[in-house]
Amino acid sequence: MVVIRGGDYTQQNVTGNGVNRSAAARCTFTVPSGEVATFACNTIPAFDGTITYDNCLWVNGSYLTFEGGSGLGIRSKTYVAKGVSYQGRIGSERGITNVTFSHLDTGAVALDGNNMVVSKSDLGPSVDPLNSRFDDGDGNAFIDNRIHDFELVNNGHFECITWDVGTHVTIQRNLFQNCPVFDIFAKPVENISGVVDHNVFWEATYNNDNLKVSTGSGASRCDVNVSNNWFMTNGFDDSCPGVVDAGGNTFHPNTVTPPDPRQP
Repeated sequence: MVVIRGGDYTQQNVTGNGVNRSAAARCTFTVPSGEVATFACNTIPAFDGTITYDNCLWVNGSYLTFEGGSGLGIRSKTYVAKGVSYQGRIGSERGITNVTFSHLDTGAVALDGNNMVVSKSDLGPSVDPLNSRFDDGDGNAFIDNRIHDFELVNNGHFECITWDVGTHVTIQRNLFQNCPVFDIFAKPVENISGVVDHNVFWEATYNNDNLKVSTGSGASRCDVNVSNNWFMTNGFDDSCPGVVDAGGNTFHPNTVTPPDPRQP
């Protein structure tokens, strides 16, 4: 176990798998109860030439767990773009495996490896082009998160989660709030599969499809089961062959307050 003491840190790169690590014997990075470790971020140019902040924590290693504890003790720094406050994000390298992020407070998380999980975290606020995404790999998941307040401040497509690739994906028991284009957008470059289950999509101000699964970037099938979700009126677009309405989905006007689907 590696203990991260509370305080302000520069951007950090975590590399290496450790010695004799496996899916059942991971190296855990944790913050003591009552403390908060805040990581600053790299700067990158945004679409319109302004500066945004990316990769506050960059992970290039397998069999790792990052645990922020009950107080969301691992955080990314807050910045401002065009008057909008947002947090930088956490990124990962392609080819890694078995990494879990739990109890984080960050703008977004990009999953590029295999068997990666983001759970019980607060994701947002974030600004274009820094959204959460399934960028590479299989067996990845977002479970029991609040995913909220993604704002489009530059030109571009911007969702709370983008599903570019990935089979055996799980998106479950998340509370989505204030996603400007789609809550989840899958226009994958190759065939995908997974489940979208027991999520709540609550848009007070946007009138968009909560879930859009479509072809157009290379995939011919999207074997995705959609079940037991609380949707706004527009619900989901299932134009990609293979999407199944597996039952239990309900549809509501945005004036109705939904339940919180997350488990403690």
